Amino acid sequence: MHRYGETRTSAEPPGDAKLRRWLAAAVAAVAAVAPAGVARAAGGAAPPVKPGVALLSQTPYVAGRGVFQLRLSVTSDDPSTDLVEVLLFNQVIDRTDFGLAASGRVQGYSSYHPTVPLHRLPADPAGGVDVEIPIGQPAPPGSLFPEAPTGGSGVYPLQVRLLSQSGAEEAPPLTTFVTYASADDSFAPLSVAVVVPFSTPTVVAPGGRLSGPGPTEAARLNKLAGVLEADSSVPASILADPSTLAALSQGASSSALDRQTLADLAAGPQGGMVEVLPSTYSPVSPDQLDAAGLGGELTRQVEAGSSELRAVFGTAPATGIWVADGPLDASGLASLAARHIGRLLVPSSDLTPLPSYLTQFTFAQLTGLESGGSRFTVLAADAGLSADFASKEPPVLAANRLLAELALIQTETPSLSRVVAVMPPATEAVNPAFVSTLLAGLAGDPLLQAVTASRALSDTAATSPHLVRYLEDPYPQPTAAENALSSAAPTIRALRGKLEAVSSVFDGRSGRTASIEEKLLVAESPDLDAAQRNSLLSSAFSAAKQTLAEVSLPVAGSITLTSNKGQLPITILSSSPYRPRVELTLSSQRLIFHPLQPLGGSCKVPNPTKEVCTLSLGSQNTTLKVPVETRSSGVFPLVVKLLAPDGATLAMDQDTVRSTAVSGAGVVLIVVAFVSLAVWWVRDLRHGRRPRGMAPSPIEEADAGHVSPNGDGRGPMGHARRASGDRQRL
Repeated sequence: MHRYGETRTSAEPPGDAKLRRWLAAAVAAVAAVAPAGVARAAGGAAPPVKPGVALLSQTPYVAGRGVFQLRLSVTSDDPSTDLVEVLLFNQVIDRTDFGLAASGRVQGYSSYHPTVPLHRLPADPAGGVDVEIPIGQPAPPGSLFPEAPTGGSGVYPLQVRLLSQSGAEEAPPLTTFVTYASADDSFAPLSVAVVVPFSTPTVVAPGGRLSGPGPTEAARLNKLAGVLEADSSVPASILADPSTLAALSQGASSSALDRQTLADLAAGPQGGMVEVLPSTYSPVSPDQLDAAGLGGELTRQVEAGSSELRAVFGTAPATGIWVADGPLDASGLASLAARHIGRLLVPSSDLTPLPSYLTQFTFAQLTGLESGGSRFTVLAADAGLSADFASKEPPVLAANRLLAELALIQTETPSLSRVVAVMPPATEAVNPAFVSTLLAGLAGDPLLQAVTASRALSDTAATSPHLVRYLEDPYPQPTAAENALSSAAPTIRALRGKLEAVSSVFDGRSGRTASIEEKLLVAESPDLDAAQRNSLLSSAFSAAKQTLAEVSLPVAGSITLTSNKGQLPITILSSSPYRPRVELTLSSQRLIFHPLQPLGGSCKVPNPTKEVCTLSLGSQNTTLKVPVETRSSGVFPLVVKLLAPDGATLAMDQDTVRSTAVSGAGVVLIVVAFVSLAVWWVRDLRHGRRPRGMAPSPIEEADAGHVSPNGDGRGPMGHARRASGDRQRL
């Protein structure tokens, strides 16, 4: 068994020249009729492959007259005898019949069923074999297929079957569709807004480090960006995940392939036909944030997302429009209304059902959406169309079926202006081949007109002005992911406070500030599990603490003042390469502070016992000489606080102030005391001793009236009394 059309190589077998020539001729004969396929390794056996028919490409539509071409890869047991049968069925008239036909159960009958030997199909230069069917014109001479009949503009199922020589089917048939637009019909083309997600799952490496995508995802994103650049002439909308863009541009860790991906992606909107839609930084929705008590984070998510999109694309995303890629509730809509967003792309499953009279055909118009007093213009994305992005069918076949289904919607009411949105989930890993086939098929299609989402939501001709829809369930039960986010909400709020302090101190210029912000925003994604979220939050907390620790106070100490007026030496330490901005607060009930004019800052005294200084630290050690006046001597505390500009406390110490100075009142008291003591001594000196001859001494007075027991007139001390003798001498 081998794939028809493949070229095989083998080692030259031993033998004579005749045998070698015969083998070479055989190989050449097979190569002449076989399409490109999987080559047999030199000297090895071809891998076993089931017989089958696969679509490599096809003509997206035929307008008026032309040739419908299929490029097929056919795998066959015996290409020399197997047959290829082509069946063209009657036009499908509704999407139910279309769905049955796409699954291989075509309703109706086929009046066109030519059969051609497989080996007669011409090889295509791009690989595979070609089937060319004339439509609306006679078959040219030598054509293997006759002209196919058509019944007017519409969509026609077409099957390709691989048959054995006996007519038995060797594999399931390939079913695709022919879209035909008759030159005799006039119609309004269906406006089609294609939203292309550009995202990849978040990769959280050990230690809470965000990493770029793996090799497989990096290659897919590179191909998708190349497709968007190559087809940039076709209007489309890019819903890029900013966290994915950031992962591709992580400085030195970004590979050459990632940088090329970003360059190709940025080139797409440059022509003005492709728009960039706004997005949160990580894939969160307003209602999920509100349910977790983190409604205030929506503004930060949107601002960070817009900043990243502007950095990559060089232009701001569209304004006033929002793509709801998840369930919405009333609080989520209120958050959007507060941001002046009035136009929404919403999955149809999120809205209340339409009235029955509007369900006969595909509803393809704008309506109003009311919630909580707010009114929006809404375009509901058709679930069936969006599901084709995630189809398990080969991408080229799935994209062509989507084009055919869009054309069928147009033929339902060909005279009305209508609009549809094809919007897969934002986290969908879309296939680049699918997007390429879809955009290329929309180019020039007479039944379809590609538009951007912004233009689709401004199409007044396709608006049902009086129809108002509502949310299907304005208060849905929280999902497990939302509950997990709610559990992490206190930690997220605490980290947000730390981050705001870092931003205010370093004025947002620290590279680590951006890293902390990125981890915080990504941690809010409901797509993460608990381990990934905790790892990111823990890493971000550590980084925030380490950054704030670059500004500190020295160990508390003692300050001695020897005078009632002096200066307090206050030092602030900084190990940051930037110029941190801080606020220094000094307070003490026993000090009177006086204004200071420091370099690179300013100080104010809101009350005598407190001084506040706003500083920009330009060195590792910044010392302030703060003038103060003591109220009294003694030992008392001085409270020193170092704050971020937003008020968060960075450090706090309590120094000890020792005042040995004597106050004015104390000096007065000392002087009074010395004066009093001097007066006392003076008085004591003047009045403590009696002047001689003015009065008897205490001894003399004590001796008066006593007679010596010896009768000699001597006192008790044996001294002769001299008073009388003195008087006699006088």
